[in-house]
Amino acid sequence: MLQEQVGEKEREHGLSSVRRKIATLVAEKCVDPATQRPYPVGVIDKAMTEAGFSVKQGKGAKVQVSECIKLL
Repeated sequence: MLQEQVGEKEREHGLSSVRRKIATLVAEKCVDPATQRPYPVGVIDKAMTEAGFSVKQGKGAKVQVSECIKLL
């Protein structure tokens, strides 16, 4: 079986991209109960970091959204 090697910077960029997608999808699905407005993506990203959420490299963003919402 052929395996492609990915450089560290490419891997970091890929994980960063998936993390941003997850934060965007969570922001689209969740609203602030006080204002009835969607949370900003930056707020979601910060909350993900504080909650200790880590992106799984082998899973897609959509699959990880529900895990992220449960954690938050």
